[in-house]
Amino acid sequence: MYTKTAPSQFISVLLALPLLIWLGSSRALAADVDTGETGTGLYAEAGVSLYVIDLPEYLPLWNRIGLQKGDRLATFDEPVTAPMTQISLGWRNSTGIFVEARGRFAESNPVEKGEYSPHGDYTRVGYFPVSGSDSGFGGAGTTGTAYTRTELHFRQLGGELIAGTHWDAAGAGLTLFAGYWGMKLDQEYSLDYRSSTGDVMSLSDNVEAAYNGVLVGVRLERRAGPMKLTLETTQGVGAVSAKYDSRMNSQALGGKNSITQTKHDIAYRGTLEGTVSANVWNGLDIGLKCGLQYLSYVPQVRGSGQGWSAKEPSYGPAGPAHIKGKPSVAGSLGLNLAYSF
Repeated sequence: MYTKTAPSQFISVLLALPLLIWLGSSRALAADVDTGETGTGLYAEAGVSLYVIDLPEYLPLWNRIGLQKGDRLATFDEPVTAPMTQISLGWRNSTGIFVEARGRFAESNPVEKGEYSPHGDYTRVGYFPVSGSDSGFGGAGTTGTAYTRTELHFRQLGGELIAGTHWDAAGAGLTLFAGYWGMKLDQEYSLDYRSSTGDVMSLSDNVEAAYNGVLVGVRLERRAGPMKLTLETTQGVGAVSAKYDSRMNSQALGGKNSITQTKHDIAYRGTLEGTVSANVWNGLDIGLKCGLQYLSYVPQVRGSGQGWSAKEPSYGPAGPAHIKGKPSVAGSLGLNLAYSF
């Protein structure tokens, strides 16, 4: 029986790190705060970080109880890690008004293998045609051991276009801004299934989710000599369009079958970032940056088998494979360079 490892605690640490940096530095910086100099003209930032995102479980298979009931079975349920690159370009004037464009990209190809055997009340491990054309009794399954190899091609591309203003308040630099945010989050799963009883199946599940919305944000800054601490949060709401394509090849179910689906929804996105940086040469700052992102809607692939009219965990008749929105949390930690021209 396959047992997943405990989820990474990296994201949980990042949740508290920006706030701890800010609070822990307040006393040390109180005697030497300089926030009046914001600079004018062009500025740019670039960074590279380790990005960790907790995606919804991938649920293509079933553990079967008798002939009529079952529970969905995940073959990929670990947080995904990927290198992320970030870049920003902006312009500000002497009054503190600014405009800024930001972009980021992350990509990874993790693989997860599993072995699943019936146990207890579960009598079979198997699957149904993605088209849902057969009844809940017409799926394929094994009373032996099912072996799976699941590869995920994950991509996330996003950016913001914002404008705002900066001023000094209560001994700290305060920036308020608003603007547009957009993101594309792709999950491409490839599943190879084989059983100890001779069954072989291949499955491809591709989901592309596009987000477009508006955001508001606040940034606080404290500077002590060459050192600067920054804490920023954004709150955004946007429309999401998710396109799903599933293709299966199984001789036990008569060869190839497929299904496509498009869903539209509303997503909330919240971010929190903290940066500790130092000026090393003229307008060049080098720093350590950590961040957290909460996204209320990320598509989850749910394999065929759950009837549309049935309530969980009723088992059939088999409905088609489909997607369902789930929340997701992500975190990042890496180096950041900032330069004022």
